[in-house]
Formats: sequence, structure tokens, C-alpha cells
Amino acid sequence: MQNDKFELAFSEFLEQEAYDQAQAAIFTLVRAAFLAGWKARECQRPAEIIPLKLLEREEQA
Repeated sequence: MQNDKFELAFSEFLEQEAYDQAQAAIFTLVRAAFLAGWKARECQRPAEIIPLKLLEREEQA
């Protein structure tokens, strides 16, 4: 269990706009990941997801 000083500081941190923005960004990320999985489950490719190109290493002789 944390002390009162920690709890007060944490509470103040949660009240900041920066925390709200971070929380919104995390929610957006989780929702996008869920949507991608949902569409993949339905065998549909989500149009909003851009596939990443994997870089291939050159074969060393």
C-alpha cells in the first residue's frame, strides 16, 4: 500500500489534461486493434490499415 503523499500525487496526475489525452490515445489504439481482429475474423481486410513492408536481409555469401 502506498502512502498518502503518493496517493495525492497520483490523484493530481490523473486530473491532468495529459493523462486524458494518453487515455484517449490508448483507447483509440485498442479499438483499432479490436476492429482489425473483428474484420480479420470475418475474412475482410480493413481498408484503414496499411500493411507494413517487411525488409528482407540480403543473403550473405
